[in-house]
Amino acid sequence: MELDGIGKYSFIHNTREAAECLLDRWPVHDGKAYKAAIRMCSYVLNGKQPADYARQDFIAAAVEALIHVRPPH
Repeated sequence: MELDGIGKYSFIHNTREAAECLLDRWPVHDGKAYKAAIRMCSYVLNGKQPADYARQDFIAAAVEALIHVRPPH
């Protein structure tokens, strides 16, 4: 994802990294998708939901914040 500026990609490898990114580096903290992603990351980290759910919500939060996400290889 292009979080640090144009052409500067950060790679998020797991739900814990996604949660840390949302909490520490995210440019917008008041969007609906952002709040859903935080909530879902918590559920996944507590074993209440599968990791794919957090990935979907994390990407939705990126779209909401106008952050470019490269498709997986």
